[in-house]
Amino acid sequence: MDTLINLYFEILITGNTQNSSQDWYELQKTPREKLKSAMKILSESFEPITSQLTKKWENTSKSARSYYTRKARECIELVLSIMAPCQEDILLEKIQINSTQEIKKDNMTASVMEAFQNSSDSRTQTQILSIIVNNHTKTELQTLIPGLTINKIDSARKHALVSGPGTVLNQPKIYRMKLSKPKVSHFVEFILNPIYSNIVGFGETILKLSSKEKIKVPKVIRNVINARLIETYLSYCKDSGFDTFSRASLYRILNVCHASKQK
Repeated sequence: MDTLINLYFEILITGNTQNSSQDWYELQKTPREKLKSAMKILSESFEPITSQLTKKWENTSKSARSYYTRKARECIELVLSIMAPCQEDILLEKIQINSTQEIKKDNMTASVMEAFQNSSDSRTQTQILSIIVNNHTKTELQTLIPGLTINKIDSARKHALVSGPGTVLNQPKIYRMKLSKPKVSHFVEFILNPIYSNIVGFGETILKLSSKEKIKVPKVIRNVINARLIETYLSYCKDSGFDTFSRASLYRILNVCHASKQK
């Protein structure tokens, strides 16, 4: 009798140990292994997923995108085939249509889409898209606006973050000063003064103006540095009441009229 009781307890303990081991094993499974087990129960012919997508979608290769798209469709179609046998394609299409319709229900989104498509300027498109760019995922935006690139979406999100959604930024105006021949000649005559420069016996530099006029400047050896020469010239123009160029323009003229420096 004692022997039977001991045998009973051994069987009971062994069974509990096996169940505990199995429970522990199930808890240690990764999400991919659990998916593999679930899909294997639904279909013996289902090929398990060999890896998980860890990179961002836009950074993955074409082959990886194709693989994950195919496996995702297989999983979805397998589940839908159980829910609606022989009609999984129809059910999948209805899900996709409803998802797109839910995105397009927003009147503001529709107005922004229309304004974006009517604009041909890239800068304006970025400003328009920044209004709704944070309200949708990149996939949804590409569904709403065919041909929309990831780069354009990133630019719009940066614009919304830095300047604010829909903020209009005007291009900075660039003002150019035309170099008139009398003013150029006045400056050239000043820098050729023997106090500041010594003329070399050969060679010359030709200044070409936008009016196609040409000014010949002989090659010289300069006795002072450019900064001191310009400072002296500006003081001279101020004292004589002569309206000359800006300091930056004078530097550009000196760079064109290059000269050797006295050591």
